[in-house]
Amino acid sequence: IEDDYESRFGNMNTRLDFNQKRTILNAGLSYTNSDTHAILDHDAVTYIIKDKAFDPFKISKKTGKNTVTGNREDWSTSLGLTQILNKNALVETGLGFTRSTGYMENPYKAVSVAFIDPKAQDQENCPEAAKGLRCANIRALLEQRPDERNQWTGNLRYVQHIDALDSALHFGYRIYSDDWGITSHTFDADWVQPLGKGWAVTPRVRYYSQDAANFYTP
Repeated sequence: IEDDYESRFGNMNTRLDFNQKRTILNAGLSYTNSDTHAILDHDAVTYIIKDKAFDPFKISKKTGKNTVTGNREDWSTSLGLTQILNKNALVETGLGFTRSTGYMENPYKAVSVAFIDPKAQDQENCPEAAKGLRCANIRALLEQRPDERNQWTGNLRYVQHIDALDSALHFGYRIYSDDWGITSHTFDADWVQPLGKGWAVTPRVRYYSQDAANFYTP
């Protein structure tokens, strides 16, 4: 619970061990319901809704202030498999899916635009004109995103223990894709080296790449 945001969520997970506990199957399901009640900029700025069909985005009067209100629901499911290869190595793989509907915008993201009327730059309409300045009307265009999003993830992880050094080497890959046109790839590797007395050092490298959403324009 926050001043401008409230979220309620729950999840269920189950685990099944078989093959003499060398194979582990994990499954999960979660649900989130969130409400946004964000008070807009207190300055005297006029906010513009570009598309009248933009729902569930609404602006209402609350305690004399403009407030952005919206509701969002998220359903997520996941399935994972861990396989112990031998006493020193294991591999993990997983799939996930999330469906989100409702208000997906950030209520505090807006583009401010200054409209300058060349005919209203005289001393009467713009007292600052004598100083070489111009007067403008400020408007803010609020962020708008689709009200539906389907997301898919997949991951693969390999862990190898090295007896001679009492260390472990981890390799991982993750792919993400959604119906907004975003696809990302993540590769990472780290080396876990115990130093004794509970201390360890873990050098890590990571590579990440991502596409832009299909509705994005500079």
